[in-house]
Amino acid sequence: MSSHIQSVLEFNSANADIFLNVEDSSKQKKRFAVHKCILSAASPFFRDMFSLLQPSAAQATELDIPSIDMPESADVLYTLLQYIYPVPNPNILSLGKLVPVLEAAEKYDILVAVDSLRKQLVSTENLTEDPLRIYAIASRYDLQEEIKVAAKYTLKKNVLNCPLSDDLKHITAYDYHRLLDLHRRHVQATQRAFIQLERVTVPDHKCSAWWWSRYEKAAKLELAQRPSTDVIFSRPFISSCVTWCHDCHASVYLTLPDLERVKEDIDALPFMV
Repeated sequence: MSSHIQSVLEFNSANADIFLNVEDSSKQKKRFAVHKCILSAASPFFRDMFSLLQPSAAQATELDIPSIDMPESADVLYTLLQYIYPVPNPNILSLGKLVPVLEAAEKYDILVAVDSLRKQLVSTENLTEDPLRIYAIASRYDLQEEIKVAAKYTLKKNVLNCPLSDDLKHITAYDYHRLLDLHRRHVQATQRAFIQLERVTVPDHKCSAWWWSRYEKAAKLELAQRPSTDVIFSRPFISSCVTWCHDCHASVYLTLPDLERVKEDIDALPFMV
C-alpha cells in the first residue's frame, strides 16, 4: 500500500474542514478529520446537512472546524469512508460487519458504497454458506435482485434446518411465506416432471422398473427437503439407486439424456418469490 493511500486511510487530514465524532468498541471517543466537498459529492444526505450547518450550531474546535457526532460505530464509519474516498474498497469478510455498513450506506444515500456492498452480499461464499440469511438481509433492505439470487440458492437447503440469525427478525411473515411458497412450487413442478418422464422414458422391463422406482422414491424424499436439481441428477445419487446388474446400468445409461433434459427444464423454472 502506498504512503499516500495509507495517509488518506488515517482520515486525519491537516486541511480537513469537518470532524465526524464516533465511539470505538471500547467507548472511547474517536474523530475523523474529513472533507465536506468529498462527502457531499458522494452523499446527498451529507450535502444537504452541510448546507444547513451554521457556525452557531456547530461545536467549537481548533480552527473553528465544525464537529458532528455520528451514531455509527468507529468501525462502521471508517469502512464507509473508504468507499467515499479515492482508495481501494474494503474487503468485508463477515456478514456481521457488512450489514451495519450497508445500513449506514442506505441511510446516508451513498450509492457507490451500496452498489459494492450489494455485490459482496451475494458472493458465492455467502450464498453457499447461508442463503437464508442473505435472503433476509436483502428483503430487509428491499434489494430485489439480491432477493431473487438468494431465493434460488435457498432451494439447495432445507430452510427449516438453516441456522437462526438476528437478520430474520427484520423480515416480515409475508417475505418468509413467499420463500416457503417458492419451495413448494418447485417441489410440485419437479414431481410433475418426474411423472411425465416415467411415462416417456422408463420401458416396461422388470429391471428398469426396479431401479427407476428406487430412484424416484429417493429423489422425492430429497426434493421434499431441498427442491434443487444439484443432488438428484448427480451421477453419485443416480448410481446409489442402481445395483451391479448389467441390465440396470444399461437402462440408466439410456435414460441419462432424458434425465438431463428434465434437469434443464426444472432449472429453467422462474425463481420469482
